[in-house]
Amino acid sequence: MKTKSSSLLVGLFVMSTGSAFSQNVLSMKSAVDLALKNNLGIVIAKNNAQIDQNNATIGNAGMLPSVSVQGAATKGESDIRQEYSDGRVLSKSGVSNTNYSASASLTWTIFDGFQMFADYKRLQLIREAGEVRVKQQVISTVSAVSYAYTELVIAKELVRNINSTLSLYKERVQLANQKLMMGKSDKTEWLQAKVDLNARISALMSAEASVRVAKSKMNALLMFAPEDSSFDVSDSLELSIVESEYAVFSKDFEKANPDIYVADLNRRVIEQEMKALKSGYLPVIDLNAGYNYTSSESTSGLFLVNRNSGPVAGLTLKWNLFNGLNQQRQVKNYKLQVESASSNLQQTTLQVQSALYNAWQQYIAAKQILNNAREGVLLADENLTIAAERFRLAESTSVELKMAQNAKEDALTALLNAGFDAKIAEVNLLSLSGKLVQ
Repeated sequence: MKTKSSSLLVGLFVMSTGSAFSQNVLSMKSAVDLALKNNLGIVIAKNNAQIDQNNATIGNAGMLPSVSVQGAATKGESDIRQEYSDGRVLSKSGVSNTNYSASASLTWTIFDGFQMFADYKRLQLIREAGEVRVKQQVISTVSAVSYAYTELVIAKELVRNINSTLSLYKERVQLANQKLMMGKSDKTEWLQAKVDLNARISALMSAEASVRVAKSKMNALLMFAPEDSSFDVSDSLELSIVESEYAVFSKDFEKANPDIYVADLNRRVIEQEMKALKSGYLPVIDLNAGYNYTSSESTSGLFLVNRNSGPVAGLTLKWNLFNGLNQQRQVKNYKLQVESASSNLQQTTLQVQSALYNAWQQYIAAKQILNNAREGVLLADENLTIAAERFRLAESTSVELKMAQNAKEDALTALLNAGFDAKIAEVNLLSLSGKLVQ
């Protein structure tokens, strides 16, 4: 009886187009799309990025004027006594007084040592950082889904592989039983065949449990119920990296890697904060303008009606000439922070560069191991086919057949492990290079 060989193509599709479901089979790309749509971490990151976007305005940076209006009206009664220089005296009770006032004012800082420009640039950089955080969350989600999807595919493949070999185990038990009945072998051969079959059935149950656990993990990422089994996954995956040279693959990775980008943004934000602080060495000039109106009416007294109205305008200059040398101290500290941020950027770049090169080497090695594992399965499959046929013809012992079965099972396990390792190496490589999402 011939056994069925297995093959595994490992890979990743993250940005292609297509429907989410096709005959209830969820592709890698569709799984990623669903996760990106439903992931709450991405929703939170997008909301925070929108807040940063809303804050990145010239008004928030202090470039626009502030305008206010106010008004008041009062009415009351009072007692008055007025003595004049010619000796006249006016004394009266219950005098009614009515007062009205209204004003409009504008205050506009027209010069603040360029602080407003530094603040506006800082707000723009913070907005960019918010967008990068969204990308980081997306990369994290895509990586998690890719890992879980591959884990589920491997678990399913293991179940299929075990099922493909069960028929030979059952045949061994039948042949051993026939030999026992015919007196051509002792009972130990039948017992060993039965023990091996039971062990394989136990392995199958364990593998089926692994499939259920892997699907539960996938459901959590897709925001489905843990026990949801309305979808299935593809039986094969493909590698998507086509570059054969590291120099080609790693070109311009500094611009694409989000960790490097964040480190650079952090340095630039600190530089703008230092520019804003240095503006304190210069004066602040405010333009003030407004219009005032007041009206006072009284039924008795020196003035029965008193009204004033008209525009006002002027400039206000403020210049902090000495504040205990605190500003100089803060500028020195910011210079050190800029130096540290620059060093952190350089260190992050070197770390990512090293990690990217190592990931490339692991990926190349994983592909080679995967190819060897495929060849190993073909060889083990042919060997098992020959051993099984020899066992049926009584030309070999059950020990030789068991060795061939073990070799096939080891080859299949090696293939699954190699496929999984190649997929994870690819996801890690694409994450570091910034190419996992474009």
